[in-house]
Amino acid sequence: MPQENKYHRYLNLPFKIRKPQICNVKPKDLKHYDIPHHKDNNISEFVKQFGLQIVNTELFYTPGKNKLPIHIDSWKQDDHVKINISWGPSEGTTRWWNAPNFTTNGNYNSNYNSSKDLNGEDYKNFSDRTHRSIILKEEECELVYEANTDKPSLVNVGTFHSSYNPTEEGRWTLCFILGYDKNDWDNLVPWDDAITIFKDFIDGENF
Repeated sequence: MPQENKYHRYLNLPFKIRKPQICNVKPKDLKHYDIPHHKDNNISEFVKQFGLQIVNTELFYTPGKNKLPIHIDSWKQDDHVKINISWGPSEGTTRWWNAPNFTTNGNYNSNYNSSKDLNGEDYKNFSDRTHRSIILKEEECELVYEANTDKPSLVNVGTFHSSYNPTEEGRWTLCFILGYDKNDWDNLVPWDDAITIFKDFIDGENF
């Protein structure tokens, strides 16, 4: 029996997510932007009906022929979710990985925006803020799932994942971090809760 996909679901939302104007710019390198003041009343009101809040809004840019390394969106491993949507090549994907040898004493990078990751790539201009992330090498991991998020997607970002762009075209990904309290980063929405909350909007059975 195939293992259930606990990484990604497409969402059939009753509105179109607005593409931020900053996406008209084409950075040279991998880039992250916090855009908490980006207003999209459709998504805000949509999650509010379920008692949820948008804790933060982010943008990631993956240039052509590039990828964001394997990481989790926190300093600890869990299964919290975001609603994401990407614009760019259909070949660009988000990938999820199993890290069988990872422990809490594994590779930990507490200053992601001003250091080099374990692959030796320079990320000093990646973001305007420090990212507390655990970063792993591909040879330490096993690819377990892959999806194009060119449609609104529920994504598990508390487990190891990366972005992949094999084309010449740049790829933007807009991310809405979901929580039960706008000011509480320790109370983000876990995967199983999200699947239940958004069950009527899940598009297809992509297990």
